[in-house]
Amino acid sequence: MVMVKSSKDDQSSTDFVERRQHELEKYMNRLARHSQLIEDQDFKEFLEAEELPRAKNTSALSKGGLSRLAKGIGDAVSKITIKMVESDSWFEEKQNQIDVLDQQLIKLHTAAEVLVNLRKEVCLNTSAFAKSCSLLSNCEEHTSLSRALSQLAELEEKIEHVQQEQVLKDFYTLAETLKEYISLIGAVK
Repeated sequence: MVMVKSSKDDQSSTDFVERRQHELEKYMNRLARHSQLIEDQDFKEFLEAEELPRAKNTSALSKGGLSRLAKGIGDAVSKITIKMVESDSWFEEKQNQIDVLDQQLIKLHTAAEVLVNLRKEVCLNTSAFAKSCSLLSNCEEHTSLSRALSQLAELEEKIEHVQQEQVLKDFYTLAETLKEYISLIGAVK
């Protein structure tokens, strides 16, 4: 069971939970395909366990403590190393290409997230329109107009389901793939 603090913006917290769940599922699937872990009994027991054991001898590391440690290590390394200026035109060219690609992918990822959010909004509006048509068909006294409004409401509900599927495809296929590429480029940098 995952415990998540909920905030005033429930939609963003559910999006976060969905993203986190998707990332964890991808990681566990990739981990489970490892040749040695396929045969490991401890790993199988871990995956099949209903409840995980609590950690007893772990200590929390603070962000400030880690940053001070990293700064201290960086200062010590910079004191004992000699600064060398290297000039490699091929390396600089590739570095510039990677930087440009990173910026372009970040812009594309932002646009993909905007697209997903706009499609979610269209989906919600389509659902509201379908409900309005349904209510209107129930109130209409003219039977043929009532029937037409009812059919329109059913059609709009089907459209809403198709739009919802498209939102999920856009999110998991496009936005998440771009996010993975951005993190890979960050690792290359």
